[in-house]
Amino acid sequence: LSKTELREFIVLGIPQILGSFSGWLIFEFQLMALTNISGITKDARAAGAIWVQIESSLASAQDGWIRSTSMRTINLLGKQDPGAQKAFALFNALALAAVGLTNVPFFLYQAQLASYVSNDRLVQVWLHRLLWVLAIHTLTRIAFINSNMLFVPMGRGM
Repeated sequence: LSKTELREFIVLGIPQILGSFSGWLIFEFQLMALTNISGITKDARAAGAIWVQIESSLASAQDGWIRSTSMRTINLLGKQDPGAQKAFALFNALALAAVGLTNVPFFLYQAQLASYVSNDRLVQVWLHRLLWVLAIHTLTRIAFINSNMLFVPMGRGM
């Protein structure tokens, strides 16, 4: 292992590792913060915990798309393909469209979804109030991470 290879690993690998850790660590911080809100009810806390679990599941589902976008775009950039920019834009547009379509149920069926994950009426009420945030969150998340996965290798991330 040469110094140049080690340096490349540090320059490219460390930001990716930190990005991944911070992306998943946020779920843990959300749960810790949720339990320390003064005056929060047990039902609201339970709804918040369910929300974080759903958020984590949706993030895992997006992971494959994010990786394929990154690999394809970096591959095209490495070949100096003039269509790399269009491919990246297309992958992002398709990602946003796919996530947007899967978010439609979060807007249309909030009450039903809340009743599927909890049989406690008060937890359902709190969860119903929170579910719409998942739709916005997943859209912004995939756009940010797709960009981050590209900008770090280009030396413009983090």
